[in-house]
Amino acid sequence: MRMRQQLHSLRRRRPALGLLVALVIALSGCDGVGTLRLDVLIDTSGSTVQARLQQPALRQAVARVLLALDPYGPTIGLWRFDAVSACVYENQPSAAVALAQLAGEQFTRRTTLQGTRPDLALAEVTRAWRRDEADVIGLVMVTDGEMTAPDAMLAAVRGMVAEPRLRVVWVVGVADELRAEVHRVYAPLGGRLMVSGQSRPDSLDGMRRFVERVEGEVL
Repeated sequence: MRMRQQLHSLRRRRPALGLLVALVIALSGCDGVGTLRLDVLIDTSGSTVQARLQQPALRQAVARVLLALDPYGPTIGLWRFDAVSACVYENQPSAAVALAQLAGEQFTRRTTLQGTRPDLALAEVTRAWRRDEADVIGLVMVTDGEMTAPDAMLAAVRGMVAEPRLRVVWVVGVADELRAEVHRVYAPLGGRLMVSGQSRPDSLDGMRRFVERVEGEVL
């Protein structure tokens, strides 16, 4: 615990040095350093949702998460969803910058399908978790909060709760008018849930808190 606190303090005061220390710790294989899996789900559904999720602040927040957690050698799952879901990438990236670019490309995708089904993406993600031996799992969902099937989504969230390795879920890009519904549906996650809006200050602050939470679980 003391090592975690010292590293978090260093990351706040001297980010570059703190990142280097985290890298050394992760590569050393010392006791107390867990393996990490990070999944990023991006809403690519149409209409106003698509317009909102093209905001540079959200793309930047996702890119910064990928770069900040890269020293821990995570397995990354990158997914997109609209009326259906698809896995874009699932592996340990050799270049976090290239993966961040691939994630950014998902924000500009177009679809003619009607509907927004994050529950379908979560069903695939939870199946992927069963195949993965990571000690710690973090999940980022980039969405305005729209759900075509709220009851199915609530069931998917309840399924996630049963995974003890899932330590933090960050839902970012949530529209003000959908925030209450997001909190209702994701409520079973309890203290594992973080919700951020669409503005640059809110999304970047959420990014910082998410990274700190994940680091605190891994170290």
